[in-house]
Amino acid sequence: MRRAGVWVRISDLMIAAVLLTAAAEVARGHAILAVTLATFGIGVAAAAIMIEPQRPERPSPPSPPLRGRVGFPGQGGRVGFPG
Repeated sequence: MRRAGVWVRISDLMIAAVLLTAAAEVARGHAILAVTLATFGIGVAAAAIMIEPQRPERPSPPSPPLRGRVGFPGQGGRVGFPG
């Protein structure tokens, strides 16, 4: 999994570079599109550099099941908590 993480980071940074390059190319004729592309490019780069490395290697444990829920409205089941 560690080797895949390196490739994921590289691909994320490449996507960010493509977005920033596209923003530079369309900046003269379409300012709003250029700002949007640049914003997404910066966001992808920030996520690749700061957020992804903080993600744990192992998945988190599953959430405990909801208790007391019997059914859903409109499906013939009773909704509520017993007691």
